[in-house]
Order: sequence, then C-alpha cells, then structure tokens
Amino acid sequence: MNSALSGMMLEEITDFLASSPTAEQLYFYKPSATTEQEYQRLAEASYKKELSSRDDMEMTEYLKLSGFMHIIRQKALRHMDAATLGKVFAASWDTIENYYRILSPEWDWLAKPMQGLYASLRQQGYDRTLWAGIDSETFTLKLTRSRAIPYEEIYPRLEIEILQSGGMRLVLYEPPDSVVEQIADQVALTPELKLLLDRLQAHPI
Repeated sequence: MNSALSGMMLEEITDFLASSPTAEQLYFYKPSATTEQEYQRLAEASYKKELSSRDDMEMTEYLKLSGFMHIIRQKALRHMDAATLGKVFAASWDTIENYYRILSPEWDWLAKPMQGLYASLRQQGYDRTLWAGIDSETFTLKLTRSRAIPYEEIYPRLEIEILQSGGMRLVLYEPPDSVVEQIADQVALTPELKLLLDRLQAHPI
C-alpha cells in the first residue's frame, strides 16, 4: 500500500536507507514531524473508535514499517563501537531521567530520592556503560549491559527499587542461576551498590 501515512513513511525510510547511514544514524532514526503528526491523528481517531477502514489499513501498514525499523535499530547496535554505544546508553538514561521528573506529586517519595541517586550514578559515568530501563508499574530502575534493547531477561541486569518505607532493594540477576539481593537503608551510591554495579559492568556487552 502506498498512500497517505504509510506512503510517507515508506518514502522517508527508503530515502534514509539509500543515504548509507551509519549504525548510530540508524539507531537514532525518527520519522519526520509531518509523519508523526499524521500518525497521532490516526491514533486519536482509533482511540475514539472513529477510524475508517482505509485509515485502519494505513495504521496497520505504518506499524509494520515501524516494526521493520525497530529490527534495523536492534541490528545496528551490534555494529557499534564502544564510543557510539556509549551514546546510546546515555540516551536511554536521558529518557528515564525525564520519566522520573514528570511523575505526579504522589510519587515524590520515590522520584526525589531516585533523582539524587540517578545524578550520582551519572557523575560516576555509569550512563556510558549501562543501558537504563524502567518497570512501568513499580518504577524500578533496571540496568544492563545488553545490546538487545529492550533487553531480554536472559542477560545480566541490576534492578534498583525505591522502598516507600525508606531505603532501596537491590537485585543483581546473573542468568541462569545467580541472584544477589540486598536491602540498603539509604538511597545512595553505597559501597554495596557500587560492588554490584562493578560486577554487572564486568559482563561483556
């Protein structure tokens, strides 16, 4: 299908790929503002159940193309050098940092201590060697060395959960069998947390 949204997206993607982009450019590819606006228009119509059959087909084709680019982005990660991969890791930290910043006031007990810890971790350079993700239900911070983003749970990872009662829960998973769990009384870059971070960093990317 080559019309409206899907046609715009297909033309943009083929033009982009024909320009011989680098692995970094492939990973950070985004549709144009015009294409994104058209997608948002259709997404809103879909939410309101006002989508025509033609527009529904457009949405389907667009999502297929987006899925294709997602696969390309994942493969691009495998061809990045350490410096470029560091930029990808840092970008993931930027996204999660903003996520904690915009939480509603009812989550201040979690967001404020996490923001302080987050700043400490970034000052130590962990944002250049670890990918950051978040559990959308518990707001647990998840760190990994995996090039597979979103990462699969077969890879080593460290989860940092802020406890409402105070302190934090740390869990280092090293599949297939090793799980290290600790409870810290304070939310800070403690020696215990640093030890787990260094252990995670010892794993290959």
